Amino acid sequence: MNWTNLFIDSSSNLPYTHCHLCGTLVQGQSYALMKHFRRYPNQDMVVSDLEAVICRSCQVKMASSISESSRQNLQAFMQQAFDLEKRKAALLSEEQPAGLEAWLERCAVTHKEVDACLEFQVECHMRDGYPLFDLEYAMSPVCLSGEALEQMQQCLSKETKENYDRFMDQLTDLPPDLVEWFKRRPVLV
Repeated sequence: MNWTNLFIDSSSNLPYTHCHLCGTLVQGQSYALMKHFRRYPNQDMVVSDLEAVICRSCQVKMASSISESSRQNLQAFMQQAFDLEKRKAALLSEEQPAGLEAWLERCAVTHKEVDACLEFQVECHMRDGYPLFDLEYAMSPVCLSGEALEQMQQCLSKETKENYDRFMDQLTDLPPDLVEWFKRRPVLV
């Protein structure tokens, strides 16, 4: 996978400028970027079919919409599925700081190579078009396979799923045929 265009808008090939939820200008502040990809092996293509830029204020609102049971379930899942210390040690073991490929070449949960995934999602904290590498928690940037997303979805309560549906409904640039497909997919941002 070529990651060079990961941090720009696929439709315009320009840097992101605004939050997809509230329209706030994100230049000069930290924000979250979520991109979901689908692989079409018969056509040898990988397509970004969902891109969401979420400002810090909207991230806080999203976090507050997660039910307590979902929060506990996700925390337990992440502690079990993500070997944060091992990931951190591997990324820091390089003589030079690990490149973006090292952070994204495998699903952080299943360890499946991204080149073998039919669908995967990349999430990253950003500032001014550049990724903010998080070594404290070693979660950003992170790649999650479709299988990992399904496992995480099982952690969500009905209330949280309904809140997530409302979030997806706010993404106005999402093609109508993909709206239902993406509903109830967890977001770590």
